[in-house]
Amino acid sequence: MKFLLIRHCETDWNREKRLQGHTDIPLSDYGREQALCLAGDLMKQGDIARIISSDLERATETARIIAQHFAAEMPRGLFATEDQRLRECSFGQLEGKTWEEIEREFLVRKTGRAYIYTGDDDPYDFTQFGGERRDDVIRRHVGLLDDVVRRTKSVDRECVLLVGHSTALNTLLSHFDLPTGLRRGEIRELTYP
Repeated sequence: MKFLLIRHCETDWNREKRLQGHTDIPLSDYGREQALCLAGDLMKQGDIARIISSDLERATETARIIAQHFAAEMPRGLFATEDQRLRECSFGQLEGKTWEEIEREFLVRKTGRAYIYTGDDDPYDFTQFGGERRDDVIRRHVGLLDDVVRRTKSVDRECVLLVGHSTALNTLLSHFDLPTGLRRGEIRELTYP
């Protein structure tokens, strides 16, 4: 089954380089413009049957803008549903802090995002900050994929758009040994199972 993975569009915290995690932040005005552009790019991807987004506002807002664009362009429209399993990783006490603040306050070394989600000698464990473990992030994302596949009758033909978050989606990609570094505005394809 084909899944398309995208990150939510920009928030003010993204621009400020703040770690968001489970903190619920809306899109910025620029993020809403990005979502409209992304919707146009997604129209070229073929027949997307449905959209599932994280239940955090920045992802649901991105999904809603895309669904509205599809509804205006397609007779059958497209609806977005929410699923908590697509949430970003919980970063605990790191949420709301900039990367500079994290390095200064917690003496965290190698905090670059690539290091966090690729698992390079790093168990991707945020429990020391009151956050979430890598395996938990993978378990909930793969659980969603399993549920979607199980409930879909035309597995070979259906394409589902997943609107999620940077670190969590990149963690999922690394779990399947696929290239990470999913950028905002990029559309990544995942075939599962």
